[in-house]
Amino acid sequence: MKHILFFLLFVSPFLIQGQELVTDRPDITESAVIVPGGSLQVEQGVGIAFEGSDREVGILSTLLRYGINEHFELRGELFPVLDPVADANQLGIAPVSLGLKILLTEKDTRGIQMALLTHFVFSQLATAEYREPHNALRVLLAAQKDINEAFTLSANAGFSYDTNSSLLQYVYSISAGYAPFEKLGIFAEQFTVSAIPGSNNPNDYAMDAGITYLLSPLFQLDASAGVSLTYADSYFFSAGISWRIDGKK
Repeated sequence: MKHILFFLLFVSPFLIQGQELVTDRPDITESAVIVPGGSLQVEQGVGIAFEGSDREVGILSTLLRYGINEHFELRGELFPVLDPVADANQLGIAPVSLGLKILLTEKDTRGIQMALLTHFVFSQLATAEYREPHNALRVLLAAQKDINEAFTLSANAGFSYDTNSSLLQYVYSISAGYAPFEKLGIFAEQFTVSAIPGSNNPNDYAMDAGITYLLSPLFQLDASAGVSLTYADSYFFSAGISWRIDGKK
């Protein structure tokens, strides 16, 4: 469960109505917003996940998002990991992933916007300790609706192939974001990862909450925490920064 939490923790968005910067961290639910064409957005974070007495540390995980045009966004993820093993610290890089976010619809008459995300996970693009037997594909449909100027609802539904078994898992999430002030945002969400077929494990239900703060229109700080509702003593904490460099117009 710890590895599932960390997989989700750093492919994670948060939307505050009216802000210029829309990030894909710190929450799990991906937004339906893409980075403006010609702009590069960098989202980095550190975090720690616990499962009983075990722990795993994510060190400066990095999500790079580049706006190709008003409909497509190119994405790349790098995830350095520090994992205490046998009284030693095992440092490495988890499999690298490359992906694309495609804007399907602008806000329609009901105020709903939708996007499709695809990520390819290259299991051999990792340090030896973290290589997996199989490459993987992740696909998510993202939808969101602005209820008013301060409140936004977002939801995701999709699937991912497990890199160990190459079997299909399903992912669902729903997030509520609220901006009480211009620069401050808070969110709460629930997300589910289905059990791997044939395993004896149940579906993993979890929830998390967090806060974001804009130091400037294109620079954001965040912090969040989450807990599994399925597995006892499984929880995580995260903090990060995000910024965007706009291209020439």
